[in-house]
Amino acid sequence: MGRIALSQMRSGQRGKIVELATHDRTILRKLRSLGIIPGVSVRLLRSIPDTVIEIGHTKVALDRRYAALIMVSSKN
Repeated sequence: MGRIALSQMRSGQRGKIVELATHDRTILRKLRSLGIIPGVSVRLLRSIPDTVIEIGHTKVALDRRYAALIMVSSKN
């Protein structure tokens, strides 16, 4: 299991969020409001044109710059 940015995951890959790699409070607030917090399991549904992830039964679309800030412990 490796640690990578969400933006580097492959479609269908699962992982657990381990860190939000920013100190920008506005970005942190936005990600947290979407349920994107350390400890949450995610699955990447697609990465083009935007990154779409599944958290539980919820699908969330993210800009790639936000996806690059989400560090994930990846599972194959």
